[in-house]
Order: sequence, then structure tokens, then C-alpha cells
Amino acid sequence: MGILLQYNKDTSYNFEELSQSTDLSTEVLSGQLGILVKAKVLLLSNGSTVGEPGSRYDLNMDFKRFVIIIINLFDRNFILVNEN
Repeated sequence: MGILLQYNKDTSYNFEELSQSTDLSTEVLSGQLGILVKAKVLLLSNGSTVGEPGSRYDLNMDFKRFVIIIINLFDRNFILVNEN
């Protein structure tokens, strides 16, 4: 949550800026950024791996939330996708 709050001020930060502003250790910050990049909430630029010095994380303004509901009814799975 603390990482995403930074994006209220700007839409792009590098790893060092996020590390300084959140005061998280590099291991914790890298793990959390990895989750946000994998979910496509943040987009990785200026780097090939999450947590790399100089890597940049842009807020994905086109992010859409998908809710997937799997219903098991009479041994058959039904998948409902709701795009919010």
C-alpha cells in the first residue's frame, strides 16, 4: 500500500526513489514491486528485472480490474469474468 501511495504525486518512479520514499529494505521492496508488475498495476521500464538499480516503474493508467469467479456446479466448472 505504501508503494502505491507514492503514485498519488507522480506516475513514474525509479527503484532508488521508491526505496528512499518508502524506507523499505531492497528485498521487501523488490518483492512487492514484483507482485505489482506481475499484476500489471505497474509497468517496468529502464530495466530487465524488478529491483535492478535504475529500473523505472510507471503507473499503468490502462489497468483494469478483472474478477474471475469459478463455480463448481454438478462437477462442472463455470467461469464468470467481470471486468470493472
